[in-house]
Amino acid sequence: MVYTGGGNKALPVMGQIFRALGRGLRVCVVTFGGVDSPFSELITPQKFGDTLEIHELTICRENRKDQGSGLGKEIGQAWKSAGEFIDSGKFDMVVLDELQLLLTDQGVSARGLADYLGKRGENMFVLATIDDVPGPLALIADAITEVTETGGAD
Repeated sequence: MVYTGGGNKALPVMGQIFRALGRGLRVCVVTFGGVDSPFSELITPQKFGDTLEIHELTICRENRKDQGSGLGKEIGQAWKSAGEFIDSGKFDMVVLDELQLLLTDQGVSARGLADYLGKRGENMFVLATIDDVPGPLALIADAITEVTETGGAD
């Protein structure tokens, strides 16, 4: 399942997380945005014991073009860690927050990402947030939900 668009994607994702936890599923949240992540601010994993883990694998947003191979190594390590959480068998659901931060010229390709996620186990539910869904990811997604700003009440 993919949440995309310019709106606040964290709120519907949190709903999915709490639904999964309520059903006894084990959930891992991997956020690539780090300090901007609402997950670590709004959800305290300690209250959920070993059924919820949150991992901040921060990808630097500043001067992305100027970082060269350093950025590629940072992205590669973050994606490797995320893959280990998916493959570990410890979780029923893994949330990949701000996935667009991995998709750069020095990082993970959209095709490579889609190929990997398309081969995940039947019982592994992956939920991702991303600003724009690349074609290969759209082809393997079970559902894509676009979240938009509503402007609020005046």
